[in-house]
Amino acid sequence: MFCAISGEPPQQPVVSVKSGHLFEKRLIEKYLNENGKDPISGDSLTADDLVQLKIEPTNVPPRPPTLTSVPSLLSTLQSEWDSLVLETHSLREQYVNGRKDLAHALYQVDAAHRVIARLMVERDQAREALSNINAATGAATTDSSHAAQTENGDVEMQEETKHALPLHVTANIDTVAAALTAERKKRKVAEGSATAATIRAFGVHDTLTSFHSASPAGVNAVGLSTANNLLLTGGNDKHVQLYDRDAGKTIATLKGHTKKVNALQWREKEGCKTVVVSGGDKRVRVYGEEEKGWKMIGEFKNRSSGEVTGVKVHPTQQYAVSVGTNQTWSLHDLDTLETLLDIGPVEGEKGDFEYTALDVHPDGGIFATGTQAGLVRVWDLKSAKMAANFQVSSSHGAVSSLSFSENGYYLAAAYTGSASVEVFDLRKLKSVHTYTADEGQSAPTVVAFDPTAQFLAVGGSDVRILANKTWEQLARLEDNTGEIESLVWGNAGKELIATGMDRAVRVYSASDSA
Repeated sequence: MFCAISGEPPQQPVVSVKSGHLFEKRLIEKYLNENGKDPISGDSLTADDLVQLKIEPTNVPPRPPTLTSVPSLLSTLQSEWDSLVLETHSLREQYVNGRKDLAHALYQVDAAHRVIARLMVERDQAREALSNINAATGAATTDSSHAAQTENGDVEMQEETKHALPLHVTANIDTVAAALTAERKKRKVAEGSATAATIRAFGVHDTLTSFHSASPAGVNAVGLSTANNLLLTGGNDKHVQLYDRDAGKTIATLKGHTKKVNALQWREKEGCKTVVVSGGDKRVRVYGEEEKGWKMIGEFKNRSSGEVTGVKVHPTQQYAVSVGTNQTWSLHDLDTLETLLDIGPVEGEKGDFEYTALDVHPDGGIFATGTQAGLVRVWDLKSAKMAANFQVSSSHGAVSSLSFSENGYYLAAAYTGSASVEVFDLRKLKSVHTYTADEGQSAPTVVAFDPTAQFLAVGGSDVRILANKTWEQLARLEDNTGEIESLVWGNAGKELIATGMDRAVRVYSASDSA
């Protein structure tokens, strides 16, 4: 016979008349005083339900312990052992109950996951059915159709969350936009910035020749670091060259693109410089400087056929926006190298809406895209929805270049078909000025506002600089021998760098500011 609690032969065995279990009398009496139930079955149990067994030979009970002899010490140790046995039994009971609760919780979680998975499948099937219905009826996504759909709460939720950005991304964009907006409202033109007199005195300060290969020739893109010392150029030869203006030499050639380079820009964040490049091979590549030199650290692939015609780094210096000829624009995270948004063609629109130009607003809340059909779209980045459309005339042709003014009020667009530049006022949502090329002058290919929002540079067969608001022509620079493809301002607007099809990089500035 063994005690059901301690597992040892009992000295004073008692039996429960309810469960039939055998116990050591002193152990079961202690347990009943504390819990009032059978330690094995869990049923209610009292001392009256215990029957003492008579065993032979009869054990003589020891005298009360006085801790003055070995028997008294043994008795005390026995009591301690009894307490330990009771505690061990209680812990074992809690362990068993804990395992039961955990198993039940895991079962509930698994059931919840199954329900969520089933609901997601049903949601996708409903969306597919809705898109099939829209395609069959030729329905376009307009404000009125959206209002009709929102009568059903489920449809409204799907439309609003279809292109939702993660909360930390929208919070980052909001924080940077609010800071930049507040700073710009207080900022005035910095002392030492270029003036109209400075622009009128512009001439060629430096000419860097033989950039990139002669076959195929042409420098399509140029970028300048904020310190004005590092110059980036991208050409038809598929390469990007990094030129140190202080040292007067090319310090790196970035390879990887298999077709021409269309656009590039510096990304300078917390002292870390990287280069973001887009090309005709449907890729946006990111290059960084490591111990052994510059190398590609990641790339984003266009989701369908079509080259990437433009890329711009967002003011947060963490994201980049790209556009392509497949009528798609995308938002990329340059830290994680993930594509956060991929927005395809607008439903219901017919025509040639390949994206040919891109620029991001100085605050980062919106950006503008230009299309082959001459349409300028202004997008809200967080909601991935169009905020405004500008189309002055179908005869204007493709939009070759876009540029926001630094104060955020104006957007300049160059049109190839009409050989003109339209300046849109974002506050009035209309064109406030049209600049038309002179007779014999080629269509403008690129426009660029200076960092102080005082001047607008227009590049084509030559470079012309206009004064903001009055739109007076302050300078005309005709030193290039090929079409101008890219312009970038430097040194607080006191110099302008131009590249083009003649493979030369020309730096324009006034003699007194050189």
